[in-house]
Amino acid sequence: LDIGDSSHRSHLSIESRLTGMAVDLPYPLTKPASSSRMLRLSMELPFEDGLGRLSYGDDVSSVVQFSVHDGQLGVRRGEVKMGGGVARLPEDDGISLSGTLPYLSADEYRKWMVSLSDGATRSARDSAGKEGGMAHGGDLKRINLRLDKLDVVGRQLSNVVLNAEKEVDHWQLQLASDEVAGVIQLSDSPTQPLVMDLDYIKLARVADDTVGDTAREENVSEEGESADPRQLPPLQIDSKRFIYDGHDFGQLALRTSRHPVGLRVEKVGLISRHMVVTAHGTWIVVNGKQSSSFNVLAQTDDLGDTLELLGFKKSIRGGEGKGSALLSWPGSPAQFSAKGLDGTLNIKLEDGVVVDVEPGAGRLFGLFSFQALPRRLILDFSDLFSSGFEFDKIKGSFSIEDGNAYTSDLFMQGTAAEITIEGRVGLGKKDYDQIVTVTPEISSTLPVIGALLSSVNVGAAVWALQRVFAPDLDEDSQVKYRVSGSWNDPQVEPLR
Repeated sequence: LDIGDSSHRSHLSIESRLTGMAVDLPYPLTKPASSSRMLRLSMELPFEDGLGRLSYGDDVSSVVQFSVHDGQLGVRRGEVKMGGGVARLPEDDGISLSGTLPYLSADEYRKWMVSLSDGATRSARDSAGKEGGMAHGGDLKRINLRLDKLDVVGRQLSNVVLNAEKEVDHWQLQLASDEVAGVIQLSDSPTQPLVMDLDYIKLARVADDTVGDTAREENVSEEGESADPRQLPPLQIDSKRFIYDGHDFGQLALRTSRHPVGLRVEKVGLISRHMVVTAHGTWIVVNGKQSSSFNVLAQTDDLGDTLELLGFKKSIRGGEGKGSALLSWPGSPAQFSAKGLDGTLNIKLEDGVVVDVEPGAGRLFGLFSFQALPRRLILDFSDLFSSGFEFDKIKGSFSIEDGNAYTSDLFMQGTAAEITIEGRVGLGKKDYDQIVTVTPEISSTLPVIGALLSSVNVGAAVWALQRVFAPDLDEDSQVKYRVSGSWNDPQVEPLR
């Protein structure tokens, strides 16, 4: 303690290495009892307009200017600097937070701030009516941070630059990172939406091989790493680009509201060059376990390009159509997986070509490679499918239970054949158990054969045969197959 005279302030200084003391605070403030870290605190007396300085190892430096109002001590202005460097007083009132760090968890600091807020509320209630105390000023007003990694709402952002200003009733944030960039408005009121006007959102796919089993067995505990929808504010998000698993889905619009046990998704809209998707649903927590349920409508004017956009091999050329689905799965929306999926799916497609189908989108519907069909009894129709199956219409419905899609009415109509498919497709196990019926359109090929014959009389005779026997020819050439085994190696067995 250095006591000054009438022309100089007194100074109070405290130093400690905190040896043997554990600090249970988020990084970079945390410290085990086994290590030491220098804490230095100095204050000018009297407090009014005096300065206070605090440093904590090499990680934190801070300076504040105190004020006294109606007998109560407060903070007029100050700065907290993290990651090295010396804090300096800002020109404007309020507290500034700045610095450069390799890592920060906004989720952990939010929990800490909630506990501080609860403690401050109790303290204010206990000291109501008492004189003295610290009851004004000291509000955080500005944030300027550069972070290698930032954990927020269960996601990790990389190469983050965050600049924020406190307005009257909200925070205005400018965020740039590898995953998200744009302007964010965070209201002081928990009932008001978090508004995000973004240039892009980039999300990585959660590993399909692990999430499905884990989510199904554990159903994603509320103590897990996924964000808790009950703690999220209403969301109003617009992004010029939404990129998931490296695929650009175009513009995104998202609106949510509170749900008694989670979050209600009022609207999800995606608009890309060839696809429009709209959906609504819920993300809830029941008995400590999360689940998601969505009603989805999709429309495309180029199914082949849309499949590529979704990350599948281009197993269909061209084609337009629409589909609807009611789907539910354990876990958050981001933890969507075919394993454990339940619901219904309806599709209607027109005017495209099913080409050689590698494992991917076509396999979801049982559209295996048509070149894999063996020779049909007497006639060989492999030439009809050698360049793919040109279809006029594909239509069908699926019932999805525990990651298995069942159909009894998948129907494909094309110039070369009609194909019906019944049975199961394992979306999780990626396998088949189906009966496929192929009815080649023999009658439609007879005029072509006749035109190739040199004799006009023979061509006329073929035409006459088509008129008399066409229905029987088509029906007699019908062949059934059992398709089983994996998507990678389907086993096709002729039944008739």
